[in-house]
Amino acid sequence: MSDKKIIVITGAGSGFGRLAAIEVARAGHKVYASRRDRAGHSNDKADEIHRK
Repeated sequence: MSDKKIIVITGAGSGFGRLAAIEVARAGHKVYASRRDRAGHSNDKADEIHRK
């Protein structure tokens, strides 16, 4: 059995949610991160998360 988890993080567009999504993914878990307003203010941050 694998120790890897599937993690869902809401509010991942900025702040703590964003940092949590990045670090959990770096730890090797599968992360589903959501944020409001895909066409809005935090597109640059979302693009950064996708690159990591």
